[in-house]
Amino acid sequence: MPTAVTVTVNTAGALQELTFGPRADELPRTRLAQAVLAAAKRAQLDAAQQLTAIMTP
Repeated sequence: MPTAVTVTVNTAGALQELTFGPRADELPRTRLAQAVLAAAKRAQLDAAQQLTAIMTP
């Protein structure tokens, strides 16, 4: 299923890229805003986990 929002962050969790997929056009603005925030939080968590995995001996 296509996603509405894709977010890329750097290792510090700062937003680097934000793209909207086909589903974004179907969402009301409030729902789209929620989707952006949720995607950013997921990306930040993933980045932190990846950094921890790299730094753990």
